[in-house]
Amino acid sequence: METRGERMLDVHSHVLPGLDDGARDLETSFEMIRKCINEGTDGMIVTPHYAKGRYEVGYETMLESMNALKEAIRNKGLEIELYPGQELTLDNSAVELYKNGTVRGINGSRYMLVELPSESLSDSCLDMVYELGILGVVPVIAHPERYRYVQDDLRILNRLIREGCLFQINSGSVLGSSGKAAEKTATAMIQHGIANFLGSDAHNSTKRPTGLLAAFDKAYRIDKRFEDYALDNAELMIADKEIESNFELPVKRSFFQVIRENI
Repeated sequence: METRGERMLDVHSHVLPGLDDGARDLETSFEMIRKCINEGTDGMIVTPHYAKGRYEVGYETMLESMNALKEAIRNKGLEIELYPGQELTLDNSAVELYKNGTVRGINGSRYMLVELPSESLSDSCLDMVYELGILGVVPVIAHPERYRYVQDDLRILNRLIREGCLFQINSGSVLGSSGKAAEKTATAMIQHGIANFLGSDAHNSTKRPTGLLAAFDKAYRIDKRFEDYALDNAELMIADKEIESNFELPVKRSFFQVIRENI
């Protein structure tokens, strides 16, 4: 791939300094942003964690930190757009947090970045997703390819697709730096057309760095349509415009189903 006619936006980053397990200080934020700019990234959505009992970064705290970082990078002569967001860890407080404004959609939109529990996709989680949907929220599930229960059976995502969820895969998963299982699952999601966004999920400038270029290049070899699709979706998200829902994955037929169909 030679040129990109569209803006490249990183939809998942932990670049705000000192708020969660991302950038530890302002200098780390600068390093991360410089790497983004050098790769041609035009904008970043800042998505600090809201994880109850761990990193409770509310909307106002995030916004204050983002505006301070905007001023700091402007003073450094760095040119990149920052957009407000959060990464909400899904639990039974999710609906109330949204109702009281502690967490809000990305750039004020209907789209909210949501992190699932790592152990399993429970009925209570699906209930929370359903209730958020009633409130007009479209959950964007962060890095589902990293969860073992998704790696074991990609069709479990159908339960989320039925609730209108979209999916964001990590650049590190596409490139294989998050393990073979995550790489294989991210590849399958691209192939099936259910990977809606690509984000770095960057936490620092070394171990979990920023950068989308290499991942987009690899994804292009998997499905040439993915890059334009993901870049378009990022723009639609920050503009609060409609993004087409995913189709459910086909359910694998059992041996006995095949036999019955051929009798």
